[in-house]
Amino acid sequence: MKKISYILSLALAGAFFSGCSEEEIVFDHEQPAFEIKESSILLEVIAPKETTADAELYIAGAFNGGEEAAVGNMQWQLEKSTKVDGKWGIYLDPKTFVSGKSLADGYWFVSSDGGAERSALGEVVSRTDNFEVGTRNNIYVTHWKSYFDKAPEATVHDGYTVYLEDNSGWDATALYCYGTEEACGGWPGKLPDGTEKINGKTYKYFDLGADRAGMELTFIFNNNNGGVQVENFDCLKKNVINKNIFFSITAESAEAVDVAETRYFYVLNNQGWDGVSLYTWGNDNEFFGGWPGTGTTGKTVTIKEKTYQQIPIPDAAVGQLVNAIFNNNGAGEQTPDLNIEAIENHDYYILIEGKKAYEVNPQNPSADGEETPDPTPSEPGYSIFVQDNSGWG
Repeated sequence: MKKISYILSLALAGAFFSGCSEEEIVFDHEQPAFEIKESSILLEVIAPKETTADAELYIAGAFNGGEEAAVGNMQWQLEKSTKVDGKWGIYLDPKTFVSGKSLADGYWFVSSDGGAERSALGEVVSRTDNFEVGTRNNIYVTHWKSYFDKAPEATVHDGYTVYLEDNSGWDATALYCYGTEEACGGWPGKLPDGTEKINGKTYKYFDLGADRAGMELTFIFNNNNGGVQVENFDCLKKNVINKNIFFSITAESAEAVDVAETRYFYVLNNQGWDGVSLYTWGNDNEFFGGWPGTGTTGKTVTIKEKTYQQIPIPDAAVGQLVNAIFNNNGAGEQTPDLNIEAIENHDYYILIEGKKAYEVNPQNPSADGEETPDPTPSEPGYSIFVQDNSGWG
């Protein structure tokens, strides 16, 4: 009886697996997205994941004159499916092919913002499949050319930077500034150090240099001494250099631009601690985490030969009251509370000295606001002694 049951089980299992093997598995993105037309070749293209929402896709090849003729021509533009995500389609009528060419002579797909398609190894793709009219054909595109493009290296700045969205129309734009000093040189100032793309927008930039941190500067944009300048707008006046500054100008106006950036506490550790952490309390929020708080990032900035360590300020802390306690990474030493009524949207410079924390200007980083004396003894001088017999008072 057991033998019969075993044979019967095998037979049923065999029938089950046999039935499964005959059923073709069709993935969602392989589902038909467009109707077949008897007089056309239907190509249904599964686009790669990096395809952007606004991209336009085209087919190009010997049969239609290549990319130069195809891209921008609606006749060769693929239609995005409304039924199947990530799928595009195009109907091709061989009667419209040029010079007696066919798909067998080579074709490929092009994205308006990603470039021509590429293989998994980044190689140029030229397909030679020659399909019949009245058929539907699924085609996978692995990548676009942009997938393999090397990302541009990040621009490295020495200190703070003035960024400019320049709508002036001038042939050349210079930046002059005055206040603590002429930080961009004498009139008409300096030309941009380069351009940089931030949040999709291209800015001209003027590096101020690390030693300008803490200065107060007023800016004048001009057409490189050509007789036209933008000045006397409030946003250009008396800017404290404790963050990157963004402006947008026309030939007649200027306005500040708000661009979100991470702010930092820059700490001058004259206490001799091996490491520094920041803990804050107030308004029932530990913005820098539980004790001992947030440590330094490992990055430093040198201003006037003094080296500051960097602690990032969480976005949630900006605008909030905090009581700041700097400590030696929880190893037993700490400063008394440094009260900040509301963290403003700029960087802060902190001196730790004598087990106390002081907010300082990096131009004069000392507890009393004066330049920290140089501990190196000066060269010996001379004294003049006078025997006074003048009778003067």
